[in-house]
Amino acid sequence: LAVGEDILAFARRVLPHLVNVHLKDYRVHPTPDGYILARCALGEGVVPFPELLALLSSTDVSLHAEQAALTERRIRVLEPEYWQNLGCTGAPDKNHPALRLRHDRPSSGDPRTPWERGEDSDLPAYELSQVERSVRYLTEVLQRRTA
Repeated sequence: LAVGEDILAFARRVLPHLVNVHLKDYRVHPTPDGYILARCALGEGVVPFPELLALLSSTDVSLHAEQAALTERRIRVLEPEYWQNLGCTGAPDKNHPALRLRHDRPSSGDPRTPWERGEDSDLPAYELSQVERSVRYLTEVLQRRTA
């Protein structure tokens, strides 16, 4: 997501080399220069976990649920420097995964975590809630796969 790749296409490409995967999810908040990736509980963002887990099940990879960082990740896909830093020449067309993600799966609301808002006393409950929702979601997805 941070380098604008399609999640499943990337996973297929690197699958033979995977040993350990940290599962995270993000909501996408459009900005004038691209988007912000804001952490969320697994299953509440843009990562297609049922498809990703099906793909990963064909390997002996270790999977770990992980909450993303407490600070936003600003992805400036609409700035030419972003693409130059990735070794690309020119901006991608509108069908590029990063640009589709920005337009097809936008989130609204405040993307900041309690940490970013200076509400440190809310942080433990926020963290625990995201972990609990993530575990429930992964349990449901995995149970559907075995049913």
